Amino acid sequence: MVRIIKAIIKCLFTPLFKLMSFFDKRKLCVIFVDGGLGSQINKLAIGLNMEAHGYYVKYDLTPFKKGQKDINGLYNRNLDIDKVYKKNDGGGIRIASKFDILYSKLVNVYKSKDLFLYDERLFFQKAPVYVGGYIDNIAYWTSVRKQLVESCSFEMNLSEKALAFLEKIKNNKSAVVVHVRRGDYVGSVYDVVTPEYYKRAVSWFLTEIKNPCFFFFSNDIQWVKDCLLSQLPKNLSCEFADFNDNDKGFNDIAMMRCSENFILSNSSFSIMGAFFSLSDNKRIVMPEKWVKEKFGGMFDLSVSEQDFIMLSQKAHDITGKTVFLQC
Repeated sequence: MVRIIKAIIKCLFTPLFKLMSFFDKRKLCVIFVDGGLGSQINKLAIGLNMEAHGYYVKYDLTPFKKGQKDINGLYNRNLDIDKVYKKNDGGGIRIASKFDILYSKLVNVYKSKDLFLYDERLFFQKAPVYVGGYIDNIAYWTSVRKQLVESCSFEMNLSEKALAFLEKIKNNKSAVVVHVRRGDYVGSVYDVVTPEYYKRAVSWFLTEIKNPCFFFFSNDIQWVKDCLLSQLPKNLSCEFADFNDNDKGFNDIAMMRCSENFILSNSSFSIMGAFFSLSDNKRIVMPEKWVKEKFGGMFDLSVSEQDFIMLSQKAHDITGKTVFLQC
């Protein structure tokens, strides 16, 4: 019955909405937002890119109104983007109405053909356009980095423990932030980063930095202590962010960004810590494989402006700023 009703609505309203679009001067773009803070910032970055190309951007926050959960359905996905992002005029994001969502969906729906590739066709879509699905490429972030850094703040309601941890990282030039994504990744298509990867990454920093101290962040910090640590090189100087909860992920970013050395996992939240670092001398190690190979596998950096060191099976040099280490 629901499908029949949707089909009737589509038949009735699509011709009318397409006619309306010829007279609509707003160049409306509605962007679907879901997931954790990393995914939300990713969609914000895409929105800022669309605004730079003349679109009037609104955000579809429907999943959060329905009480969104993580992949396993265990933990709440909180709407944090409205907490961390403020425009220069003090305003936040524009929220799409039900009409905006229906209007854009019936006229033009854009979905990326490849999860990880940068697609410039996105910026030249017929309006109104609804940007749905998942689009994950760091180039969408780097092109609006100045706006993101100036408009996003992650230091709200820092606890005394978090503030002390932040100061430890900030005052230690040999600090290396290590982010380990677990939780709903375990057993999913994203479950590709092994302890061996972290061992190689830690070993690399041990050769690059004198007396490094490794600061671990994770949504399963107990697993890091109980299982991962024993597989890393011995006698590491370590600290663990074991005091923050799922509802204050933005505070993790506040602490992580104080470093200039990073070992990342395969998540947009992980990238945020390094991306929002204000250091001009960042060293970032991240896994080349992002999801299981049948779903695409590799992370694309071919149009990125960031400095990354990627641990892979082969040695490449695809840009002047990207170095792949053979392992």
